[in-house]
Amino acid sequence: MTSFLPRKSRQNNLNINIQQPAYEIAAEEVELQNAGHYPILDAVGSYNDTRAGGSANGFGSDLQNGQIGLQLQIPIYQGGLVSARARRAVALRQQALTLNPPGGRRNSKRVAPT
Repeated sequence: MTSFLPRKSRQNNLNINIQQPAYEIAAEEVELQNAGHYPILDAVGSYNDTRAGGSANGFGSDLQNGQIGLQLQIPIYQGGLVSARARRAVALRQQALTLNPPGGRRNSKRVAPT
């Protein structure tokens, strides 16, 4: 019964329940910002259908054009922008962890009154 109460109180603690999504979002943001270093491969495509009416002599045009392909983007260097964003995301995740660690206990130093 003694281990049940602290676990149950952590589950029902409103502050912890509010901060948990903030930590999860911050953790996802770290992964997202670190992905800025990876190449990106996109599938691209276009389709055009052009029709022009006939002239006085009865000739018209009907043009259809379609294209598909792959586009590769390789980040070479962006002046440290990606690294700075990744460091900021890690700091925000650490801040969210400090406010609400996964076990529900805060990492705070207790200072004895003098």
